[in-house]
Amino acid sequence: MKYCKETTKQHPLSLKYPACLVQLKGCIKKEGGSGALFNEDDICLNLDEIEKVVSNGNREATMDVAIGLSEEERNRQMLLVEFRFRYDKPSNIGKKEIEDKIKHSKQLLLGGVMINKNYVFVFSPKKVNEARSHFRRLFVGKKVSVLVIMEEKEFHDIYF
Repeated sequence: MKYCKETTKQHPLSLKYPACLVQLKGCIKKEGGSGALFNEDDICLNLDEIEKVVSNGNREATMDVAIGLSEEERNRQMLLVEFRFRYDKPSNIGKKEIEDKIKHSKQLLLGGVMINKNYVFVFSPKKVNEARSHFRRLFVGKKVSVLVIMEEKEFHDIYF
């Protein structure tokens, strides 16, 4: 499955909160990545901004963004993505924090397009292996294939 701008634009949250539909490259840069591999018109649904709007002051953790995916305009899904470029110690990320981010993001996106079974965490190239190791230890005995740890270039190459 590859990035689908139309799926991203047509999600009910995108239609309800169009100001939260933003340039993916800008989100990546804001979170500490380069964004250089992405096109100016690649967009994402900024879940942090959605949460600000709907939370009434009691904000819960979310993944950073959701992007639409499709297979040749069929089988539309939303992919949850968290950018962790500024993390010096991936081991500081707790299991509950990860689970809460995924859970609340899924709650926000309910009622629209199906949510992809993978949850992507993007780290700097220098920290990606450490992050993979940490996530495996955190979720020992559980199927962790749904938690996909990668660097920005891998994210681009796989999904764009």
